Formats: sequence, structure tokens, C-alpha cells
Amino acid sequence: MKDLISLINGAGAAVELSKAVSRWRARSSLPIVLSFDHENARVYLGAMLLTPKQVRMPGLTQSGIPGFRQGSKGKVRARLQALCLVPNRFPHFRVTEVFREFLHNRTAGMTAAELKSAHVVVIGCGAIGGQLSVQLAQAGVGKLTLIDADVMSWQNVGRHVLNSHDVGRTKALALELAIKRSFPDAAVLGIATKWEDWIKKNRAELERADLVISVTGEPASNRHLDALMSSEDMPPVLFGWMEPFGTAAHAVFCYPSSRRLCDITDERGLLAEPVVDLDTAPELPREPSCGAFYQPYSSLSSLSSTSLIGELALDALLGRVSKSVHRVWVGNVNEFSRNGLSLRPSWLSRINGFGDSRRYQFFI
Repeated sequence: MKDLISLINGAGAAVELSKAVSRWRARSSLPIVLSFDHENARVYLGAMLLTPKQVRMPGLTQSGIPGFRQGSKGKVRARLQALCLVPNRFPHFRVTEVFREFLHNRTAGMTAAELKSAHVVVIGCGAIGGQLSVQLAQAGVGKLTLIDADVMSWQNVGRHVLNSHDVGRTKALALELAIKRSFPDAAVLGIATKWEDWIKKNRAELERADLVISVTGEPASNRHLDALMSSEDMPPVLFGWMEPFGTAAHAVFCYPSSRRLCDITDERGLLAEPVVDLDTAPELPREPSCGAFYQPYSSLSSLSSTSLIGELALDALLGRVSKSVHRVWVGNVNEFSRNGLSLRPSWLSRINGFGDSRRYQFFI
């Protein structure tokens, strides 16, 4: 242990060691992490300072370290001198890097570094918003603000990134904790309120964001947000939603004071040219208890939709799109007939014309 203490002092960390030893209760081993550069890489080694009860000094019948006292917190020098007399080898332990930059660089590479300073506001933490938020955090987005007043229920478990342990919690706060379990130092803030109320009180913070993503799936809500985002002081906004039964998905990215969502939707916020022929579509099922409508679709359809929206979000943050754009994902054509749906003639013509293509892009 004398060699370990000498190594720490020689590395210029004597002050840090003294602070640690002064606060050490000596009831369990004191972990020490040694960090240094080697062959153009950062190396981390773990070592332990043994407690007196773990040491049997030569010539003594009982365990203990002469000169080391349990209550001598303030006598750091005496403690260190006593530890230097211990002939035992110090134990080693493995050090694993878990800070965000390391994990991101290892998976997303240089793209993560470009996203480190980005701030994204996500409105809606449902099946798409929850999965999207996790993917953005894993991609390296530096700051996430998650807004949703909804509460996680058992009905959501089938396709949400959260699970049964989160039932009864607000989705935004539960999602914040879920992301921080993977990235403890992540700058993630869950806000359990309606986005309209949050914007009224936090407009200045919203204006400093790099991108706003709305994945509530509510046409009227999207229309309202689109109107607010028309100001040049506002950041770009990305709207994402799915069509009935998850058969198609849309991602619409709009620059402020440019072509916006209102240019491709009606006064109710409904898309002027959806993929599904809504005039012949069957009514959505209702919850037996309250009669509320719900959307039946698989988690795989949700992942395809999340991928469409997430890719456009990264393109926007990385400056890969220079104008307002509308991207569309179309599911397997057989899913339409299986759910009693028909394609609009214009979309049927596109699909027949492009063959097996299931991704489309239009400039607004």
C-alpha cells in the first residue's frame, strides 16, 4: 500500500488523497481510481486502500494497523503514515467508463460530438415520443426537455419504451429517469404539464432551443403549435404522427417564417393528402369503460414511425436539410386491406410508380 500512496502522490493527487482519507470512516475499503494517458488513450485503473480490520501486521496476533485510529479523521498525516506501513498488496478492481461522451463516441462516433450542444424540446411522450426521446439521447443530443401531462397506464405497456414499473407515473418524469439510468449525467428534464402552459411560462427557454418536436398525434394541437412557431424568434419545429392502425407515418419539418404545416393541412390540422382514404376508413375502436377512441398498431409500426421522425430530426440538427420538408413512410400494402383500409388514388399511383419504395420526400 506504500507503493500505491507513493504513486498517487507522484501523480500530483496528494490533496485529493488527503481529502478522501480524512472523510474515510474505514469501515470498508477506500476505492481509488488512477487515470492517465497511455499510447494516445485514457487509461483507468482501480485500487483499494484496505481497512485496519482487513490487515494482519507481522508480529501481531490481532488485525489492525498501529497508529491508525477509527476516530482520527482530522489526523490525515498520521493515517497515511500508518497505511504506508502495511505490507499487504492492495486489491484491484475494474473501472468502466460510463460518462456520456465516452458512451456516445463509442456508438455514434463523431456525430455525437456535433449533437452535444443541441437542445431539443419533445412535446408528447407516448409510444413514439418515448422511443424517440431515448433514441435522441443515445444519438448524443446534449439536452432534452420532455413535456407531457399524461400518466402511464397498463394500456400503454404493449408498445411503450416504459414498462409496468412505471404505471401510475407521469410519462415525462418516468422517461427522464429511464434515460438517466443509462446516462447518469444526461441533461434531461421531464415536465408533467400541458405544452401550452409550459410555453407561456418558458418562452425564452423555448426560443433558445435548437429544435421542437411535436409527437402528440393531435391535429388541433399541431395546428396551434404551428401558428405559435411562425415567429422568427422561434426554433424550427418537427411534427410527427401516424395514420390509422399505424399503416403510414409522417414527419414534417418547418423553418420559422417559411412554408409550414398549415400549408399542407386544413383548418382542423388534418393532412390535405393522407395515405389512407379516410372517407372509407372504419371507425377506430373505443375503450369499453370510457368510450375514448384509441389507435391499434404494433410496436414494430411504432419503431418505423420513430425512425422516420428521428432521422429527420438528426438531419435538421446537423444542418442536412435547408428547407421545409415532408417525409412519409408507408407500411406494407397488405396491412391496409387487413384493417379494412383503402389507399387514396394518388398514393396508390405513387406506390405503383415507385415499386417497392416505402419512403417518400416532398418539399413543402
